[in-house]
Amino acid sequence: MANSKYISNLVDRVSCLDRVWDILVESYRDVLGGMLFDDKFELLKTTHAWRVIYVQGKIVAVAVYKAKHGLKMVAMGADKKRFGKKATVALGKAIRDDLYRVWMEVSEGAEVFVMKYCDGYQHAVSNDYAELLLQKKVTLSSDGYHYSRKILGIEKQKIIIGTIHSFDDSSL
Repeated sequence: MANSKYISNLVDRVSCLDRVWDILVESYRDVLGGMLFDDKFELLKTTHAWRVIYVQGKIVAVAVYKAKHGLKMVAMGADKKRFGKKATVALGKAIRDDLYRVWMEVSEGAEVFVMKYCDGYQHAVSNDYAELLLQKKVTLSSDGYHYSRKILGIEKQKIIIGTIHSFDDSSL
């Protein structure tokens, strides 16, 4: 049985930083433009909270959040090598539970994962909000949900999934 906890204070995040970093590095190893942090210290410095997921007392997965129009999940990963399907299922359940209070911008494997394990299609956000949320230029897809934008110099098709709680833009 998996359990999880949100950690936002620096001391708690430092205590599990190495493990969280290792999970994220492995999870994003084959994703071009996927890992948004140059090193673990940038991860620590630029994020607001982490949801750390445990099975039998061991960290098996993590979701990483920034404070942006509510909480935006900016990275996720599971230790599939050591914990296999247990880690994947635990991460999926945690994200599914979070979709009512957080949002995320996903593509490629992360999109497939969130749609398959987290019922993400029920929380897809219209692409009309993408530029406002991201404060970046995007090209909208005709499906009403996807859009494209450059990330680390690579053009990516993305989708926003989750619940947006606030807009910082005064033009609304």
